[in-house]
Amino acid sequence: MKKIFFLCISACTFVTFSQNTFPTSGNVGIGTSSPSERLDVNGNLVVDSCLLVKDSVIVEKNLRAKGRFYVEDKAYFLQKVFMYDKLDVTGNISGQNNINAGNNINVVNNANIDNNLNVEGTANLNDIVKMTGLEAVPNLNNPNLEFLVKNQNGKLFKIDVASLITMMYSKECIDGIQDIVSPAWNNGLNKIFVNYPCAGVKVGIRTSDPQYFLDVREMAFLSRLKVGVLQANETGMINGFDPTNSRDLIQLGVLNATTQNQSDVRFRVSNKGATSITNKGTEPSLQITNGTGQAIRVYGNSGATILQLEDNGLLRSREIKVDAESWPDYVFSDDYKLMTLENLALFIEKNNHLPGVPDAKSVEKNGLGVGAMQKAQMEKIEEQALYSIHLNNELKNVKNENL
Repeated sequence: MKKIFFLCISACTFVTFSQNTFPTSGNVGIGTSSPSERLDVNGNLVVDSCLLVKDSVIVEKNLRAKGRFYVEDKAYFLQKVFMYDKLDVTGNISGQNNINAGNNINVVNNANIDNNLNVEGTANLNDIVKMTGLEAVPNLNNPNLEFLVKNQNGKLFKIDVASLITMMYSKECIDGIQDIVSPAWNNGLNKIFVNYPCAGVKVGIRTSDPQYFLDVREMAFLSRLKVGVLQANETGMINGFDPTNSRDLIQLGVLNATTQNQSDVRFRVSNKGATSITNKGTEPSLQITNGTGQAIRVYGNSGATILQLEDNGLLRSREIKVDAESWPDYVFSDDYKLMTLENLALFIEKNNHLPGVPDAKSVEKNGLGVGAMQKAQMEKIEEQALYSIHLNNELKNVKNENL
């Protein structure tokens, strides 16, 4: 009974006083029987009014404020700070490393960044922006603001903000401004490009000193190549059109070993369609491997076929004219020695062909020259005429003797 009576008195005493006191030494635990600090609370702590901490506050896990979170002095973040909504700062923000924001960062006053600032959206700057190693830039909307730029030749130019922005985007050329910035690749829908028309950017592949807008010093494979007028009809795998009607369409050649700056043209097609081949080797100038049709067909102005080479070697033409250096009219000269019929008979019996005419084996092996054969045949025809005249004269003499 004494034990119960003592507990009742203690409970009444707890209710009677308006405040509780704890010993001046040792730890106090709420929700735990082994407190590790002067006040160790195992569970939630609800404070209806202000929580005043005269020294540091260490939070080992998350710290969340449902209302506003004010920092009257500097706030140091040893690692990353993520903002999923706006971060409004009326004073300064000093970042020794990176500042990454998932949404907006609005700075009314100064923003000092000693390392990187990555902005994926729009950055609105209403005051001075200072970065290490970069001079402060005043309000870019000031029409009196000018910049001093230098091209690759070392010449200085003074331009305003609008001209500088225009030059950077290369939408148009600025008078006297060329090669100010290093050209960079841009990209768009289904394309990558370098668009610096005023600077005349040259792209080099396998060379650091391109001489043309596209200079490739190695083999290039192109499924389609278009050259010349952009609006020309796309009918071939390679389209070459001369917009001025003053240049050859095709020139192929070799570098001249003597001049080193000119080429000996081997194949040429003029803008009128004339084709020329200059062959300085031992191979044929033109080789054609035929399919199943005619190997060559040539049309006249009217569209009619004027020359046709068949696949079996037959050459069709309306007429062939052969130039000859001489013609066998010398047979009818007085000093021409005509073979006697007796000797002609002996020659034919021995050689089985006419004198001055190639035999069958020679024709089969070496072919037959049209001009040479026409001349040989005409020679034999004229000799035959002489034989006929001679025989006719002998016949007349025989008749006269028998009268």
